[in-house]
Amino acid sequence: MWVRMGRAVSRAWAFAVLAALVSLAAGGTPRTEDEVLQEEWLALYLQGRKAGFAHTRTVKRQADGRTVYVTTTSERISLARANTVVTITVTAEVVEDRAGRLVSFEQKLDQGPTVQLTRGEVKGDEMILVSGAAGARQTHTVDVPEGLCPWAVEQVSRARGYEPGTRYSLPVFTSLAPTQTVIAKVSVGEKQPVQVFEVTKWLHPVEVELSILPGVKTVQWADDEGQVWLTRTKMAMFEIELRKVSRRVALEPSDAVEVMVAGAIAPDRPIPSPRTLEALTLELSPTEPGRVGLDLPSDSYQSVKKLNGALQVTIRRAHSSPAKSYSLPC
Repeated sequence: MWVRMGRAVSRAWAFAVLAALVSLAAGGTPRTEDEVLQEEWLALYLQGRKAGFAHTRTVKRQADGRTVYVTTTSERISLARANTVVTITVTAEVVEDRAGRLVSFEQKLDQGPTVQLTRGEVKGDEMILVSGAAGARQTHTVDVPEGLCPWAVEQVSRARGYEPGTRYSLPVFTSLAPTQTVIAKVSVGEKQPVQVFEVTKWLHPVEVELSILPGVKTVQWADDEGQVWLTRTKMAMFEIELRKVSRRVALEPSDAVEVMVAGAIAPDRPIPSPRTLEALTLELSPTEPGRVGLDLPSDSYQSVKKLNGALQVTIRRAHSSPAKSYSLPC
């Protein structure tokens, strides 16, 4: 499951940063001698609105007299705040040997004005790590990271199968934290009816949690053959989905998702006269039992109290000094 489980490891960091996910080639044009083992296109949704796409390809390649497996991923998401639109692309390539050990990797985060690059290559018992942005590069020598790479993780997940109640943990490599030992915990649930676009499918929920993202769980909905049709992740107030689609649908244009609107919490009833209220008290509580709630600060215009796992927030209107105010032109 490198969308199956392995690719959830690859994407988990993108879900986490949400900063707006180089090109659409997703790792470039494959060489003629490459054997394509799998390729998938997915539409990326934020709060139910299409905001981008994801593309993954794994190929088998002969390089320097040995067989290697190359997994490339590309993710793009467009976010808006007021009148500013930011489109960010993340591409990654991981090369592994037959045993699933890292050979090399490269990751690019393109945020428009700047491109951040992280690259690593294994040399003997060490890895040469290069990172930086805007032409500034730093080089370090570190221990070779432990953990299985994408194609090896795919083989493990296939061997484990999708029997409900299946649980296991394994060390994985992720370019998000190339120098850390990352443990992925996986659990498979009972089949459930899940709607994917207009079609209802009976799918297994496969829950993946990474040790570097405690409390953040990615749920993939897979059929008996391990094909993942839907992936969901909740991060704070955001819900992110990846839905399996064709290349054409994945690349269809979509409007940037307004971050402030997407992150807004709708009250359970209309707020009366919101433009003239002097104060408003709200109770914020987690939507899921046991889920950690928000921890908001108190200040001159906002007081916060904790009440039985919820937050009681009182907001007071700010009044500026008339001497320092002026009317804006219409």
